[in-house]
Amino acid sequence: MWLPGAVLRGLREAATHGRPDVIYSTSPPASLHVGARLLAFLLRRPWIAEYRDLWSLNPYSDRGKFARWAERRIIRSASAVVCVTDEASATQRDAFRCAVTTIPSGVDERLVQTSGQKGAASPRTLLHTGVFYRGTRAPVGVLRAINRLAEEGLTPDDLRFVAYGPDSSVASELASALGVAHFVEARGAISRTASIEAQRVASALVATTRFDPSEVVVAPAKLYEYVAARRPILVTGCAGSEVNRIQELCDIPFGVFGDDAVEEIAQWIKSHVLSSDTSAGGGAVPYALTQSRMADDVARVLQRVTAARAGAKAANTLDS
Repeated sequence: MWLPGAVLRGLREAATHGRPDVIYSTSPPASLHVGARLLAFLLRRPWIAEYRDLWSLNPYSDRGKFARWAERRIIRSASAVVCVTDEASATQRDAFRCAVTTIPSGVDERLVQTSGQKGAASPRTLLHTGVFYRGTRAPVGVLRAINRLAEEGLTPDDLRFVAYGPDSSVASELASALGVAHFVEARGAISRTASIEAQRVASALVATTRFDPSEVVVAPAKLYEYVAARRPILVTGCAGSEVNRIQELCDIPFGVFGDDAVEEIAQWIKSHVLSSDTSAGGGAVPYALTQSRMADDVARVLQRVTAARAGAKAANTLDS
């Protein structure tokens, strides 16, 4: 088990280089919070727990009552808790009665496409890169919309749905069931570099979420990559506040629909993929969507925690 070794290494680092001001852990995996909690106790330092995904309350895995009990025991000693969506923050706050700060993820400014590069004129491509999570995030709405457009005369020479990822076959299997297999290309896994290049020349980018209310605690990290590509973005499933925030701040076409909104998705594809210029949007991404903003938000939490510790030390000195 890696955890004891990680804690011992942390203690050795503190002995060699001095104790850190703050312990900061990011999950998953959730066991990182266990190690951070131990180090914070042993080194007598404040600890910040950041959740990129939830632990015992994750909608993708039911870990049971014991995990919830364990998380409550561990997390209550954190000096601050950070989540990436408002819904995740509310979930943690209500379940564990702890103060939580929301710090959304951000776009890596180094990846932002600014050249105005054009996608292929024909066929236009709807591109999905990433994981379908064993079909729980399958592109049902998009493929049904393609089926609807095919009834109006759309052909594979006009539009293709291309999927890159370790389970891209989910798209082709679903397409076969819906009668649109000839529109879909499942190309398997590729490197992140190749994925980013593919995003930059696609006509539009597709992100899928589960069509389930519990999905609102999740913000697909892939969206921030997509925003950097400056292409039209189509999100289907059940979107939460972070998806809506990105939509409001984006200066590129950004559609958000439930999987049952087949007519609306078909119309969006007509307007922003089949009937429009395929140039990238170009230009800078709004600061509110960047990793620079994210870093500034984290810095404020760190300052608050260290200031609180300094204040507590000063109060203890006066009392003594």
